[in-house]
Amino acid sequence: YVDRISANRLLQARKARQAGFAVPETLVTQDAAMAREFLSRHPRAVTKAISYGRTSSSVEGELFAHTSEVPADPDLTGLEYCPSLFQENIAKRFDWRITLVGDRVFSARMKCETGDAADWRLESRALTAFKAAVAPKDVTDRLRALSAQSGIVFGAHDLIETAKGEFVFI
Repeated sequence: YVDRISANRLLQARKARQAGFAVPETLVTQDAAMAREFLSRHPRAVTKAISYGRTSSSVEGELFAHTSEVPADPDLTGLEYCPSLFQENIAKRFDWRITLVGDRVFSARMKCETGDAADWRLESRALTAFKAAVAPKDVTDRLRALSAQSGIVFGAHDLIETAKGEFVFI
């Protein structure tokens, strides 16, 4: 039960802010006009699933919704039937995956390059580009607080590090 609640990106974002993390500006809407206004302010926005999970299965295996860049002038005609989550795309120097198991922290980062996919899981080099790295103590302390507040003892957290060294919870 706790795991399912923790997988909701909207609840995650609220708790991450409470733990002291910066979170990209986010809009969940079924209103095309609101989406267009948001996208006019964030021309390099991304869209992602509101919650984790399998979207369907096929002979080839399971399909998952990944974070994707919103194309210029997107087709929003189906938006009224399904809410969508739009988020500002923050320029990043590193993608971080920081995993907590109890009080233990395991962290790795991947240097971002021009042209990288919006979601590191879609990068062909992701299997080899992540390197073990020590996350700053203030970041791991905030993740511990977030995990405690969420009632989880295991969490794999994705963050980005900006060119200025700020950690943003995504």
